[in-house]
Amino acid sequence: MTFGSDNSADRPMPRSSGLQWSTLCAALAATVLLAACEETGPTVVSASESARVGGMEVSVTDHELRVPEVSNDGRIHTYDEPVMAVTVSLTNRGKDAFRYSPPHGANQLSEATTPLLYFAPEGEQSTVPPATKQTIAGVSLQKGHFQGQVTNPVTIAPGDSVEDVFLFEVPERSPAELIFSVPPAMHRGDLPVLIRMQFESSEPTGPEVYSSGEAVELDGVQFKVTGSEADYLKLEHSSQGEGYSSDPALVVNYSITNNTDEPVTYRPGHRDVAGRRVASVTSEQSTYARLKFSGSTTVEGQITEDTTIKPGESVEDFSIFERPGESVSELRFTFPASRFGRDSLVRYDLSYEYQELEVPEPLRDDGDDDE
Repeated sequence: MTFGSDNSADRPMPRSSGLQWSTLCAALAATVLLAACEETGPTVVSASESARVGGMEVSVTDHELRVPEVSNDGRIHTYDEPVMAVTVSLTNRGKDAFRYSPPHGANQLSEATTPLLYFAPEGEQSTVPPATKQTIAGVSLQKGHFQGQVTNPVTIAPGDSVEDVFLFEVPERSPAELIFSVPPAMHRGDLPVLIRMQFESSEPTGPEVYSSGEAVELDGVQFKVTGSEADYLKLEHSSQGEGYSSDPALVVNYSITNNTDEPVTYRPGHRDVAGRRVASVTSEQSTYARLKFSGSTTVEGQITEDTTIKPGESVEDFSIFERPGESVSELRFTFPASRFGRDSLVRYDLSYEYQELEVPEPLRDDGDDDE
């Protein structure tokens, strides 16, 4: 299903500027490295294997086509072009700590310092590495960082591991064998580690969508949609007292659990008009208005102020929207994790069935509500 867009689309930019120079530079770097170690040559393994070089264990744990979604300045950007994401694991098997400096966005590409991806040689020129490489351009995102990418230098203690993700343009040939070159700067060896990967084009994976009742773990905070229903809202007005909404609303219930060792602040933002990102509900047919009430009116059970969630504790809250019509059977609920200090959009598919609801007695008596 195609649902309403949840943000503006941007295109990931390939590191095409100076690509020919970068490829030549990589080839020259490889030539110099090979000249220094003609007898041994580079370590070559398959994607199902790991290589141990310079006291570091290197492996590719995943490679797939993805549609990038990133957080930047508190907003989420989904790019409209897919990329190939290669996940690399680095494990320190040595006795000394290893300082890993992620090379994302490097302007000058060298096989000594930057991961490269290229087509494996075929036929008579099947020696790896080949004298001339048909490289696949790396991708730099204009806004934010891809989920899973290491953004700052990190020290890997003996026995510890770090995973990082590198982005490339989608290979133009499929099926194809690819070579992922892991530079010495990432493992303390003298030559790149070459990892053979089999590539076959497939439908790019977009942002993950969950079902009601499934929990989503985001950096130690668990978010879960616990249910949804259409109902009249019980309201309380500061001067007029209790009442009900004049029409039924769609209520999406959720819980937020803090599984970290530090307090987490939940900012509900139910009354926000603009600025910070808010929850949304869409279907194939429409986007449904988020219902807001004045400062003098509260919805029973809904959190109205910023709330501190202590370690090990949870809060329960809900978002309210206009009720979808009879022709709707499926909904997409989108919630910004920035509301509890995390960088992501959480998406849920919700089943929906329109039903006639019993009108609350106060509305049957006087026909008014306290909105």
